Amino acid sequence: MKPVGVHIGLDLGGTNVKCAVLDPALRVVAAKTCPTGAADGPEAVIERVSELALEAAAPHGEILSAGLALPGHFDDAGRGVLLPNLAGDWAGRPIAGPSARSRWPSCAWAPAAVRRTSCAWRWAPASAAAW
Repeated sequence: MKPVGVHIGLDLGGTNVKCAVLDPALRVVAAKTCPTGAADGPEAVIERVSELALEAAAPHGEILSAGLALPGHFDDAGRGVLLPNLAGDWAGRPIAGPSARSRWPSCAWAPAAVRRTSCAWRWAPASAAAW
């Protein structure tokens, strides 16, 4: 199968990180999980999430967009405010959004949804039209 652009869905939980890879028709073409490993600290967790997404997407094509859901709150710049299910000091830590551009340099970031104590970010290539 020839690689095409894909969309990534990530769920950062207190125990596991889950990743789904969707084709342009939004059909799931792959799924992967790994332990969160929160005891390793926030930087290791954030790196693990990025690696999981890149590894899951690699056989299927370029990442066109992605979304991240996590159990907690972060500010408009994508820095952690309160993540009660994750061990370590997440306050002020770049997780998503503009503060995490070094992990996904070709992406533009925008908040996607906020519900109760969960937040989500979505990102797409910087060349994408305004949200």
